Amino acid sequence: MKRLLTIFILLFATAEAATAQQLVWAADAEGGAPYVLPDPQNPAKMIGFEVDFADELARRIGRKARFQQNQWDGLVPGLERGEYDVVINGLEITADRAEKINFSTPYFYSTLTLTERIDETRIIKPEDLNGKVAGTLKVSTAERYLRSLGSVKILSYD
Repeated sequence: MKRLLTIFILLFATAEAATAQQLVWAADAEGGAPYVLPDPQNPAKMIGFEVDFADELARRIGRKARFQQNQWDGLVPGLERGEYDVVINGLEITADRAEKINFSTPYFYSTLTLTERIDETRIIKPEDLNGKVAGTLKVSTAERYLRSLGSVKILSYD
């Protein structure tokens, strides 16, 4: 029994050491192009800007990067539960999120843009969306912004 316990402790310590050698990072690769997406030649492998970023970050701290897929709206809760070390997925800094998690200096800045059909000229500025229908990504800065405008009908997509 003592021998079995010793083996178990050694195996556990080895597993812990192996995990400590990794930088486990999470993102949502579904719809994540060009930042993180499955390689068309090998769908089990992730490629993209954020994959390269995670690899370089891991290299600089002496670890190996390991990707963990998570749904967009589960990234912050998973980080809070300790399921991975970092989220690398264009996660916008918001006051709500900053109360729960720490953010690095941004590695990427994005902007919001209104896009419409070429033959459409009624929407020049954001306020022109009032009473109209707008589509955007769920749980995004764009969705929060559209809600702040008031009377915009919002279609949110995964």
